[in-house]
This record gives sequence, C-alpha cells and structure tokens, in this order.
Amino acid sequence: MSVSGDFKAVKGYQSGVTAAAEDYLEMIYRNSEISGHMRINFLAAKLNVPPAAAARMVQHLKELGLVEFEKYGLITMTAKGREFIRVNLSNR
Repeated sequence: MSVSGDFKAVKGYQSGVTAAAEDYLEMIYRNSEISGHMRINFLAAKLNVPPAAAARMVQHLKELGLVEFEKYGLITMTAKGREFIRVNLSNR
C-alpha cells in the first residue's frame, strides 16, 4: 500500500467543527439571514434538543470564533462563522 499526499480528513475534523456543530451553525445562519440573530430557546426548538444542549454547543461555536453569544442573550454570527457556513453550504 502506498501513501498518497492526496488524503483529506473528514470535513468536520479539518476545521474543528463536527457535523452536529455545523447543523447548529447552519440553523443560526439561516435564522440570522431573516432576523439578524437567534435565541437559545428558538434554536433548541428548531433542532429538537434541550436548551441546555443548545447552549453548550453555542458556547463551543463561540470558542471557535464562529458566533457571538452572552448567557441569556442573542446569538449572532461572526464574519468567520458566516464565511465558514457559506463555504460549506456551497460545497453540498
């Protein structure tokens, strides 16, 4: 078996964003295009997850620099987050 330089890791592992995190980010992005922001309870309802789980994922996305969020506040996309999701949506 030869080793090729063409190997590419699974998409989520390349950027540190898992498929689940990408789902959250896409939902935030789509809602942000309409209203400019998102709230945890609305996000949780849309993704059919508990609000605590949504809050943990949003915190993770914030740590990656993809969203801005303060506890009990609005979730907004950063420029990095918008660019990330646009690229990933266009690659589908």
